[in-house]
Amino acid sequence: MKRIAIAGLLILFGVAAVWMLWSRNGSDQENVYTHPRMVRYAFTVTNATNQVVRGSELWVRAPVKQTANQQCGEITGSHSFTIAQDAIGNQVLRFALTDMPPYGNRIITVTAALMMADTPGRTSLENRESWLSAEPFVEADDPDIEDEAKKLSAGKPMETAAAIHAWTADRITYSGYVANERGARYAYKNQKGDCTEYMDLFVALSRAAGIPARGLGGFICPESANLAPAGYHNWAEFYDGKTWQAADPQNRMFLTKARDYVVMRVISAAQEKQEQRFDRFRINAEGLKVMMNDA
Repeated sequence: MKRIAIAGLLILFGVAAVWMLWSRNGSDQENVYTHPRMVRYAFTVTNATNQVVRGSELWVRAPVKQTANQQCGEITGSHSFTIAQDAIGNQVLRFALTDMPPYGNRIITVTAALMMADTPGRTSLENRESWLSAEPFVEADDPDIEDEAKKLSAGKPMETAAAIHAWTADRITYSGYVANERGARYAYKNQKGDCTEYMDLFVALSRAAGIPARGLGGFICPESANLAPAGYHNWAEFYDGKTWQAADPQNRMFLTKARDYVVMRVISAAQEKQEQRFDRFRINAEGLKVMMNDA
């Protein structure tokens, strides 16, 4: 009888453990942001000509206003700026660069206060179809990707996403950084890529399996820090039916460390304006060069 009782307790403990894991990763709770974080980053703008350049603007990304694991608060800059926000929370700071002198330079700094959450709270899913559709570099309608998605489908979104994450992490070999995005089809056929291809393939397979998914750009930042250009990274999120969950197949991170990821861009060909489709910064004047400074 003792053995039966102990076995029963072990089963109960096992069920409780699974329930607690699910509660932490995709619960019905509201978003609770409890971990403050400060990020700072800077850009150097250089006038490479012998003429004064007038009327130019530098556009830089700020942390996304709100995600399941992140809330952006006060943003300050070394120069005055205006801020534009799109429907999916992306924020772009626009700095007016009046009268850039010949061969002169200007350093623009940005500081953003964040609050991060250990576990994602419930979030609604807007524009579901846009997170399921094929788009440039996310070829969810590619026949090979569709066939692979069917093989990896495991019934429930969480189980299917876990299978896709593991398959992508195991199958793709990191090729080193490449400036030009090559996309999910390239990653699938060549079995290699950088963080962007890992992201694209995970998103494409998830969408082909009927799971809303999207790509993200930003930095892995477990604590307050100065951000460096080499740290820019791409990963993914999928919608589990209750909230957006983080998945980074290149780093084999599935759900567990989402609060360490600072989101600077939610990537969507359908919902981003054409002029706002850039990673870290853009400049609108000939003769001006921009670089993100090292930390």
